[in-house]
Parts: sequence; structure tokens; C-alpha cells
Amino acid sequence: MYNLNVNIKFFASSQIAEDRVPMPKPARLYVPQWYKDIKNDNSFDFDDKGPLAQLSDIKRCMPFLDGLTTGYIQETWTDIWIRLNKDGSVSYASAIGPDIMASREFQSTPISEKYYQAEFVWKMHWLPKLPKGWSAIITSPMNRPDLPFICLSGIIDSDNFYQTNINGGNYPFFIEQGFQGLIPAGTPMYQIIPFKRETWNSSSVKFDEVKAIKRVVNIKKYFRNGYKKIHWQKKSYS
Repeated sequence: MYNLNVNIKFFASSQIAEDRVPMPKPARLYVPQWYKDIKNDNSFDFDDKGPLAQLSDIKRCMPFLDGLTTGYIQETWTDIWIRLNKDGSVSYASAIGPDIMASREFQSTPISEKYYQAEFVWKMHWLPKLPKGWSAIITSPMNRPDLPFICLSGIIDSDNFYQTNINGGNYPFFIEQGFQGLIPAGTPMYQIIPFKRETWNSSSVKFDEVKAIKRVVNIKKYFRNGYKKIHWQKKSYS
């Protein structure tokens, strides 16, 4: 049974933001079309020992799907146009307010040449408030290599900090080198993943070959989806 006391509440930065900026929604609503279009291949290849149980694809990978659907997504509320200028600088324009992004003087963050050497920030107009003892991971939308930008990742102790100024918080991101054109309204900007803060200790476990073989055999007795059938747990965000 789910713990009904674990609630996430989102606070808007201003009345304008509350009226115009969509509140973050469950990440399961943003599964990309390219993922949906992947067809499950239920056929088998054979060798001289029989069906090859290892056959799989990303559509059957539950950890990948969990990455796509865990937590909440903030989407863009306006079209954004990105342009590379003749002098090498990058400019942008958005259709409507409130401000969705801003540029700022390049920080000391080392960033790959894959991206324009210019730092931008998403304006965070909704911040989560979580129960006591909980924090939020803020990161790029997971498993979305199709997006033309990458966000830096951070953790906010959202049980204590959940309000920002009327201009929104600043969340750094970088745009892919060579990208010009439209980032349409409704594009996932960043992902919010709540987690409970705990004090952890680490240790090693002596290798036990019998137990290791038993774990492998337990999954391999199925041609497909052994992890899903035995180990996977449903996650729920609403």
C-alpha cells in the first residue's frame, strides 16, 4: 500500500507564473514518441542449443523505462527559438512570458565541446515542497538524447527550501553545438525526483558462487522479462 502522507506540493514564483506556467506533471506523461514507436519483437533467434534467451531491446528494459517515468517533469510553456550569430554567440527568443530562460556570464563549469561554450539558465517558476526529511534531485530529463540541451544536476533540500523570487530560480543548462531552430512549447525542460534523506553505510559482501548462480538461473528461466517478473517494483507518481 502506498504511503498517502508522501505528498509533493508545488509553489509558484508569482501570480503570473501560476496563471501561465504549467505546474510540473508526472514524468510518465512525457514518454517520447520514439520510445512508443519501438516495436517489441516477440520472435526468437536459435542456435544449435535452442532459443537465444539473451535477445532483448530497450523497450523491455525496465530500468530504462523507470528513468523515463520517475518523478515529475517541468515542460516549456512557450516556443523558444535558438540562433547562432555570425560572431559565434548564441541568442534566443521566446513567444510569451514569464521569462523561460536567460543567459549569464560563463561560469567555471567545465563543459564538453559538444555544447556551445555559453551558459544558460532555465527559470524555475515552480519549486517543490516535500515532507520533512526529503530532498529533490533536479536533473536533465532522463534517457532523452533527442533533446538539444543538457542540464547540470543538483539536489535541493525541498523540505526547507521551496520558494523563490518572482523572477524564478536559475537552473543551468547548455545547448548542443550546431543546434539552431525551435524548441517547441511542451518540451521537457528538467526532471524532479524526490528521495528520502538517509544516513548510509557501505560494506562488501564475500562472493558466494552458489547464490550468484541461483540469482542468474532465477532470471534466465524466462526467455524474456525475468527482471520485470521477479524483481521490478511499480512506482507511482501523480
